[in-house]
Amino acid sequence: MCFCAQAASVHETLFREAQTAYADGNFEKALEGFEGLEEAGFVSGEIDFNIGNCYFKLQKWGKALLFYERASRLLKRDSEIKTNLKITRSKIKDQVSTPAKPFFLKPFDALTHFLNSWELALLNVMIAWLLILALSIGLFFPQKFKRIKGFICLLLLIQIFSFVPWLMIHEEEKNSKAIILSEEVEVLSGPGPSFPVSFKIHEGSKVDIQEEGGVWSQISLPNGLSGWVQSGGYERI
Repeated sequence: MCFCAQAASVHETLFREAQTAYADGNFEKALEGFEGLEEAGFVSGEIDFNIGNCYFKLQKWGKALLFYERASRLLKRDSEIKTNLKITRSKIKDQVSTPAKPFFLKPFDALTHFLNSWELALLNVMIAWLLILALSIGLFFPQKFKRIKGFICLLLLIQIFSFVPWLMIHEEEKNSKAIILSEEVEVLSGPGPSFPVSFKIHEGSKVDIQEEGGVWSQISLPNGLSGWVQSGGYERI
């Protein structure tokens, strides 16, 4: 117990020191403190956000975007993260447009920007238990089934409306998204230096990792372009 309290005290001290260094404009020292906390296992949206702020001040846009994206996954409704993401994206050289989602997915997509995967999972579990309870009442008390039939239908609709966004987030968070960290990366038509260069992407570009094969990885962009890059040029979100 004493050891746990002492460890917590040490980490709180590190966090305060990092905050003080940031306030004093010593962004390298602040970054060292915040990253040290993450390496010690203290992963949180707040720490990711602070790390992103340090990289932003150091004008390392790729790293800043990487940690803002990580923070955004954990703190979906944080307005500061959304603002900083928007500003940092404007600094990126490659402005690749993302295709609009089909109209029938837009309500679900809006929910993915409001609740994270854990919150949606909890919501689905709660609704599932309510459904089980309501169906049990209908099974054991048939005379009451007509009264709660509308309630059961409503629960089913809510279940669908919350389950689809959870699937969407789950697919997105399979760790297939990455941020390009190298200043410029040549995207080749195949996995090897003998293949011709198809196009180039730059620091801060967000890509999907389609396949990893050691030295080379196949990536794709939101606009449909794809190719092979060296695996060390990016970091997964």
